[in-house]
Amino acid sequence: MARSTVRKAAPKRGDRETGPARVPTPHVKRKQDRRRSAIMDAAALVFAERGYFNATMKDIADRLGMRPASLYHYYPSKEAALEDMCRVSAVEFCERLQAILARGGPAVAMVRAGMLAHLTSERRAYVENFAFSRRNLPPGVLKELNALARAYRQLWKRIFVRGAERDEWRADLDPDVAADAVLALCNSAATTLPRRKNADQDAAMKWVELFLLGTRKR
Repeated sequence: MARSTVRKAAPKRGDRETGPARVPTPHVKRKQDRRRSAIMDAAALVFAERGYFNATMKDIADRLGMRPASLYHYYPSKEAALEDMCRVSAVEFCERLQAILARGGPAVAMVRAGMLAHLTSERRAYVENFAFSRRNLPPGVLKELNALARAYRQLWKRIFVRGAERDEWRADLDPDVAADAVLALCNSAATTLPRRKNADQDAAMKWVELFLLGTRKR
């Protein structure tokens, strides 16, 4: 039996041949990263102020003084922006608390540093979205983000366990309950402290000292 052959259709006039995607230069990459970060910042504030469901891509573009068409070049949807901001903030918060834990010292000082880092972070608007809007993301993404949330909680628990070993807490303190409590307080503060970068340190410290008043050994 003769072997059949399939011929490739000749390209039509005006068709463009697609080659490998062009890799941006380091300068262009930095510029794109800055723009993407600015979009995430704007989206985080818009979502926090208007609510994720009520917010639109146009709201984000208006906040930046951009055309919506330009915004879609970086993020195809508000869901994509939410996913990025949740992932970025979760990784950064874990890394920051891990560094505090690695430095050692009294657990009370670790809690103070960790809470202040959480409450005064440049990503404060991201915290509110991570805590209250991530459930709107696809199941696979949500599973990944929930794993990061558990890792962050586990770091807090390790700090409270360390304090218990050093007899720094009340005798009845449960490290699991304390870890949940500190996260609940910090996430709640994200909706009450002003939604701006670098929230007032003094206001944040009042939350910290109130928490420590109820946990520290007297």
